[in-house]
Amino acid sequence: VSSQALKRARSLRQGMSLPELLLWDCLRGKRLEGLRFRRQHPIGPYVLDFYCPETRLAVEGDGAHHELPAQMAQDGRRDAWLLEQGIATFRVAATDILDEKSLEGILVMIVEAAAAPPPPPSAVPLLRERGRSQAGDGRDPISSPAKRGRGTTRSVVEGAGDTSKKDRQERCI
Repeated sequence: VSSQALKRARSLRQGMSLPELLLWDCLRGKRLEGLRFRRQHPIGPYVLDFYCPETRLAVEGDGAHHELPAQMAQDGRRDAWLLEQGIATFRVAATDILDEKSLEGILVMIVEAAAAPPPPPSAVPLLRERGRSQAGDGRDPISSPAKRGRGTTRSVVEGAGDTSKKDRQERCI
């Protein structure tokens, strides 16, 4: 990893967005099923939002700009490069991270993605536009964990509305 990539990763760690901070609070310190994640991890020419080296899973929180066609094409190239390196990418909309019930489902899906072996490099990823709502709000109703009724975790049931550090940690387990 180049020194320039390391500097960029450090800078990104210091300027994390609110959705990134909320997700990091659930992933850090092996809080999610004992999985160890790194934040703003440089790999090759890219910096991954979150990376679990044991499962070779990258988790990316995508803001609204990732809905633009040029950015979607760039994301596709990035995901393909990562796949060639044996790293699966799990993308989630930043707006879904901000919603507590959606976050609960996202955490379940991250655990499931971490348990699955990465797809072989010959697999062709699905287009991200598939299943997009026609309302123009940029949200994907099919991939929203809360809307699909994914299983629950202790996060919402036991810790809804709590803001202490201990409560946040329990919510993310």
